Amino acid sequence: MAGLAALQQGLAAHSRGDLATAERLYRQHLAAAPDDFDALHMLGVACAQQRKYPEAERLIRRALEVRPVSAEAHGNLGRLLIEADRPRDAVASLRRVVALSPRNAEGHYNLGIALRRLGQPGEATASFEAALRLQPDHSLALFNYADTLCEIDRHAEAIAYLDRLERLKPNDPATLTLKGRAYQETGALDEARALFARAVAHPPVLAAAWFDLTSAGELTPDQLARLATLAADKRQPAADRAVLLFALGKAYEDLKRFDEAFACFLEGNRLKRSLGAYDEPALLARVARLKQGFTRELMQARAGEGSDSELPIFVVGYPRSGTTLAEQIVASHPLVHGAGERDYIGEIASALHAPGSTSVGFPECLPLLPPGILRQAGDAYVARLQALAPAAPRITDKFPLNYYFLGLIRLILPRARILHVRREPMDSCLSCFATHFSADLAFSYDLAELGRNYRLYLDMMELWRRVLPEGAMLEIDYESVVGDLEGQARRIIDYCGLPWDERCLAFHQTRRSVRTASIVQVRQPIYRSSLARWRRYEKHLGPLAEALKPAASGAGRAEA
Repeated sequence: MAGLAALQQGLAAHSRGDLATAERLYRQHLAAAPDDFDALHMLGVACAQQRKYPEAERLIRRALEVRPVSAEAHGNLGRLLIEADRPRDAVASLRRVVALSPRNAEGHYNLGIALRRLGQPGEATASFEAALRLQPDHSLALFNYADTLCEIDRHAEAIAYLDRLERLKPNDPATLTLKGRAYQETGALDEARALFARAVAHPPVLAAAWFDLTSAGELTPDQLARLATLAADKRQPAADRAVLLFALGKAYEDLKRFDEAFACFLEGNRLKRSLGAYDEPALLARVARLKQGFTRELMQARAGEGSDSELPIFVVGYPRSGTTLAEQIVASHPLVHGAGERDYIGEIASALHAPGSTSVGFPECLPLLPPGILRQAGDAYVARLQALAPAAPRITDKFPLNYYFLGLIRLILPRARILHVRREPMDSCLSCFATHFSADLAFSYDLAELGRNYRLYLDMMELWRRVLPEGAMLEIDYESVVGDLEGQARRIIDYCGLPWDERCLAFHQTRRSVRTASIVQVRQPIYRSSLARWRRYEKHLGPLAEALKPAASGAGRAEA
């Protein structure tokens, strides 16, 4: 009886948010009744809420041994696995939820979240649709469904669902911001800017809305004053304040207040660095392994084993080097679909291992792979890319950091075209330092680390020039595209094996989705103001210039 009282008291403490007391009382009850489902389950939930994920998983799995058909426990296990960044395991648990309880809207919603984290947006949309059929006013499902629809270039549908959400939550900054991005990604910049302005005008403060507003154009004096006050408020969470500082830096740069802009970028990067670690030695070791693993002998020995498809056109380069511009030129061709940034090649590399030995992974496994594996990997990549645009004869993949994997791309997709975009090193690096990326590019938060990372990129490109066959990639200088758009565009389109089309010169008018940091720039004609941008900040960039030597003088620019 005393044990039962402990359970009831634990549930009461849990309901009022006293997790430490609840955990103590659940454990007290389990000492007398170690197989009690409710105590095991709720103790697991309490541990998950305190981010004690391994203990939470152990307890909820133990509870499921006692009651295997509990949809609630499977659902809680799935949610904690999402939070623990294990979406594949979460999907297995959440599929069990919807099998046991098909009318469980929350189960379908969480399955959609897990599938999206797993990089399966098409399947995620089906789960969100199921949740919304069961609960049409599920606001989180509406929001995430709309965001996923944008990801797969179904922007008109996304906006319709955001209209529904806006009726449920009028003037909600997150909804207005996502709706603005949906318009912005398809080139409707005026509509997007108006939505961002509405988003920052209503509480609560949403840092992302301010960032998107400054990216869309200059602020009004009142908006600038409000943003400066918010960015100076150290009570803001560090992650939010970093975004606000990058936004304020962009606003100051628009006004040519460069010293104030750089101070914002510097503090924003400092805050970003404080939120996570950057393992530079691990990256050095990774590059060393790639240099050792990829040789001319390997490339020649395994030549011709990959897929026969010439569907993919890869666009690679250092971040902020002009890769989005190059992709937009190619994707303006009527035979090409621009798929944006897809980290599929990295996932393939991570999954490769020697037969019978998961400890021998990429790239060491490459000489040991049995015949057919490289073709299977290439065909699997093509199938995944083709699902984004089934009717397109050619599809671009503009994930800049694929420059780590050019040897693998050549092995599994020997007929794919590779465009390598280069830019003046100081400009490329400064642009990284002054940009708040949606992904975590931890190497860009410190000027010296950024310069050293750029040198590693140059090392990788020298490796590929050495081991890839002639003509395996086309190298393009951003500055040359700015200076001679038609000449360089014709060169690019010819290399891709496509007939010339004048629409490639009007790339800024192409109505396709763009989801990168260059989202606004590619909606404008070619402009020269980005050239030698670093000169405006030269007095602040000593650590970067020192780390880049001799790269800052243009080293590493071999001819294609």
